Amino acid sequence: MKNLKLILSAVAATLVVGCSDLAVNEDAAYAGNLPSNFDYKTYAEINPALKFAAVTQAVADYNAEYAETIKTRNILNRDVNDSAASKIIAAIVRAQAACGSAECPAVDSLNGVMQAKKDSLAALEATEAVKAYIADSVNFFLTDSASMYLLFTAPWGGSLKGYNDSVWAKSWNVTKDTTIYDTTKTTHIFKLAVVDKSGETPDTTRVYLNTGFPTAADAKGKITYSDTDPTKIAAVEGFTDTTYETPVSVTMDENKSFLPKLRKDTTVIGKIDSTKISTHYDGLDPDKLKDFKIFNFVNKPGDNINDYERAESVELDSTTTTLQYVLVGKLNGWAYRYCDESEITHARACDESIKKCEMMEAGSLQDLCFKKLKCDLYPATKLYCKNKATGYSHEI
Repeated sequence: MKNLKLILSAVAATLVVGCSDLAVNEDAAYAGNLPSNFDYKTYAEINPALKFAAVTQAVADYNAEYAETIKTRNILNRDVNDSAASKIIAAIVRAQAACGSAECPAVDSLNGVMQAKKDSLAALEATEAVKAYIADSVNFFLTDSASMYLLFTAPWGGSLKGYNDSVWAKSWNVTKDTTIYDTTKTTHIFKLAVVDKSGETPDTTRVYLNTGFPTAADAKGKITYSDTDPTKIAAVEGFTDTTYETPVSVTMDENKSFLPKLRKDTTVIGKIDSTKISTHYDGLDPDKLKDFKIFNFVNKPGDNINDYERAESVELDSTTTTLQYVLVGKLNGWAYRYCDESEITHARACDESIKKCEMMEAGSLQDLCFKKLKCDLYPATKLYCKNKATGYSHEI
C-alpha cells in the first residue's frame, strides 16, 4: 500500500466518526460507490490496518484518564535514571566532595534540581494509578509471553511490521552481543617552528621530522623531552626541509618557544582492540518495545486486563468501515473481497513491480524488495480482490 501512514490517518479519522452522524446521509454516501457484494467484515479481515487503527484508538481512549500522569512519571524517570543529563549532573554532584559546597554553588543548585525530580518521582510512584501502571508494564513486556506472542503475530499487530514466528524466536528473552572498540591513537609530528627571541630580531627555525609514520622504520629526526617535565620538549633534531637531507637541531631554553601556527601534527590510529559484551534481556527485545506499547491497555487500580484479548475484542461497525472503503480503500485500490478461481488469473495490482521481486533469490534482499514495494494505484479506477492463498490482489 502506498503512503501507509497517510492512509492510516484517514482510517483513524473515519473510525472515530459516530454512527449517528452518518445515519442520515448513509444512502447518499454509499450510492454508486459500493460493489453490490461488499461485506464490511470480509473487507476488514482482508485489510488488518483497519483493525490496527481501531485497536490503537481504543487503547488511547482507555488510557486517556491517566495519560498525563503516566507521561509525567516517564519523563521524570528518564531525567532521574536514564538521560544523559542525569548522568552529567550525578558526575558534577560527585565532584562536589572535592571542592566543598561553599565553593560550588552551581553544583548545589543542580543537586537541588535533581533532588526535586527524585522527590516528585517518588511521590508519583506512590500513587495507586502509577503503581498499577508500573506493575502492568512489567507484566506486559517482561513476563506475559503468551499475550505478547499473540500480539506479535496478530494480523493487525506485529504482522503489519513484518514480524512472524522466526522473528519472535529472536525477540523474547534475547541475548545481544555488543562489540566495544578501544582505539589507541598515536600523534606523529612532521614540522616544528621554533622562535628564538634572544637576538635583536626574532629568528624562526623550521625543523622537519617524522617521528615514525607509518612505521618506526620511517622515523626521521628525534624529539627529546625534558627530564623534569616529560610533557615539554627539550630538544629537536631534524632536517631543513622534507627531503630530509640537511640536518638541523634546536635545544630549547628560556628564549625559545614553539610557534603553534606552523606546527603540523598528524594523529593516526595505531591499534584497535575489541571487546564483546553479551547482555541478556528478559521479556521483549527493548528495540521492539515501541511497536507494542501502543497495544497496552494500562491497568487502572483494580484492573487485570489481558491486552491481547481486550484488543482482539475491539469490533469494527458496518457504517464506519464501509465509509472508510468509500473514502480511502476504493481510491487506493484496496481489495474488498477474496477472489474466485477465475479471477486469480487476472492481472495483479503492481504486477510488474512484484515480478521484479519474485525474480530475486529468496532471502533478506527479496524480503526487503517486497517490503518496499510501491505502485501508483491512486486514484484506482478498477476493483480488486485478494487471492487467499498468495495474498496478492487481482483485478476484478
